Amino acid sequence: MEYVYPITDMKKLNLMADYLYNKSIRDYMIFEIGINLGVRVTDFTHQTVAFYRQVCEKGYLEMIPSKTARYNKKIRIPVQEDLRKLIAKYIEGRSDNEPMFVSRDKGGMLGRQQINRIVKDAAKHVGIKENVGCHSMRKTFGYWHYKNNKDIRILMEIFNHSNEEVTLRYIGVTAEEIESSMQCMNMGVRSLD
Repeated sequence: MEYVYPITDMKKLNLMADYLYNKSIRDYMIFEIGINLGVRVTDFTHQTVAFYRQVCEKGYLEMIPSKTARYNKKIRIPVQEDLRKLIAKYIEGRSDNEPMFVSRDKGGMLGRQQINRIVKDAAKHVGIKENVGCHSMRKTFGYWHYKNNKDIRILMEIFNHSNEEVTLRYIGVTAEEIESSMQCMNMGVRSLD
């Protein structure tokens, strides 16, 4: 499997969202959910409208991720009000049993390869040179969550990772970035004189 990167430039992230919004509301919705919830792409795209109706009502997403289903461990992720409103608008008037994201070719659920093409196309359109794909949405969520909160433990729990190093590497935070952030700290260390 080829390594994909998080989108670490906020301007380009916003440009991708704009591009997808103007191209296809379905594709825009996939992107917004992907970068805001940090759930694996197939876990959030292979759901019905009813699943998302419950998300809007409850205020959180609750599921057993497919990759770790054998452990039967549920995740529960709060969903921001703005995103819930966006989802509610998107599903308005739709039937509960239909797929949330319908493939235009097959009429069923949208596949991972199609989503990968959607993300790659948007990234290319806005001038992102790094290799990105559908998994970049989850990594992007992690990158910005860490940048805003600096709490790797919470992120480890969301991603179900076993240690901090794995999570930092996963979201693209390098040793140089960590060192640089530490050099900016000035806690007023006193001398021993």
